[in-house]
Amino acid sequence: MKRLILLLMLCTRVATGALSDDTEWEVRTTGNDGNGGGFNTASAGVDRSQADAAFATLTTASAVHTTTTQLNVDSGDYTVSADDVGNLFQATSGDCTAGFYEITAADVGNNRWTVDRALGTSGQTCAGAMGGGLATLTKVAALVANNHIVWIKSGTYTETLTTTVAASSRQLWIQWRGYLSSHGDAPAGTDRPLIDGESTRANCIVVGHQYNYFAHLRATGATSHCFNNTGVNSVTWFNVQASACGGAGFRLANSFNTAYIDCESMVNTGAGFQTDGGSSAIQRCHGCVAADNGGDGFNVTGGLKVSFTISEGNTGNGFELIDEAINCTADGNGDAGFRQLNNTRQPFYVNNIASNNGTVGFVGGTSSSGGANVLLATNCYNNTTACLSLMDDDAHDLVTVLDPQYVDAAGNNFEVGANMKAIGAPGTLHAGQSYIDLGAFQREEPAGGGGGGVPVIGGGVVR
Repeated sequence: MKRLILLLMLCTRVATGALSDDTEWEVRTTGNDGNGGGFNTASAGVDRSQADAAFATLTTASAVHTTTTQLNVDSGDYTVSADDVGNLFQATSGDCTAGFYEITAADVGNNRWTVDRALGTSGQTCAGAMGGGLATLTKVAALVANNHIVWIKSGTYTETLTTTVAASSRQLWIQWRGYLSSHGDAPAGTDRPLIDGESTRANCIVVGHQYNYFAHLRATGATSHCFNNTGVNSVTWFNVQASACGGAGFRLANSFNTAYIDCESMVNTGAGFQTDGGSSAIQRCHGCVAADNGGDGFNVTGGLKVSFTISEGNTGNGFELIDEAINCTADGNGDAGFRQLNNTRQPFYVNNIASNNGTVGFVGGTSSSGGANVLLATNCYNNTTACLSLMDDDAHDLVTVLDPQYVDAAGNNFEVGANMKAIGAPGTLHAGQSYIDLGAFQREEPAGGGGGGVPVIGGGVVR
């Protein structure tokens, strides 16, 4: 998997030296920024970072050995163990160089650690801690580097973070992964760690460099955007929620290779998912939800590819500027369900539903220069103005009059009724083998049934 790096804007960077690519950091609201905070998972030791308190606390009675990559641990401070190997020691006071060091060897007989680089000069005192998680995202933001993982335990964090690069060139991902009780679990809903802007900070996270992966997080309360990508490429969001921010939930400047999977954006003042910039700004969404936002559900000035995604109850368009929409639902939006504005693109629509929207179900481009619009197995129902605009001649196999019979649209359950089931494309190409429904929700087949899948909706949203 990939790795994530964060840095608080204007914070002072703490040198971490050449910490291993296998370093994993621990952040928890009950931790302490003076702790060791990390562990090399490729080592033979035992991870001491997954705790609130430090496992070992050294005083200035501990000092740098004659070999300056070694630390003489005072016996009154701590008894060295072979299990210490791989843990990070944070030097915080004394004469030695402050920073984070990996323990690479343990000399039990001499009560001495070997670390990954020189601590200073022989005889310098070196107080600090090994083990225990860090307390703030701000602290870890200045530490992570290529290929690191940052584990964020469930809780509320009130900081503004800006991602940046740890070296002049980075081609390895860095992960920022929320968890509930153990590394690798997949929290949903309110179990996900929350980054709270407290209605005072402009953004919750600002992405300032490529190769970042965010998973299992929430953000709320920023005065501008919850998540603000300033224009960097190759950023992935998985099971991340943005809510009640003063701008967009997710904002992306002109960039490409950005993906949202099982994400939700709701009750934000602006758009749910917004992309600014030129035609190279590409946004891909799968299994996402944009609901009850004060603008478009999805607003993109470049290209938007969406699949199994819902846009409902937004004051603007459901989806604006689409390259491709497959098995999506636009319901109850204030303007059009699906709107194409870029005349240089040829939108491709398959198995979608536009229902109960304030104007038109599907709106094409304003000229023919972009080529024909393609609509296959598409349903239009009860849109105020019309089903189609500027794309009538290019519609194929269009169903225009069927009520999707949602199970409970008011309760955000957009599973369709019988008349939308198993009529999606491909159908005639694989007669008797295709069971695709229209819209974002796919029914769960009974035991012994064929095809289909479980209902799809982004990220375990709790509303």
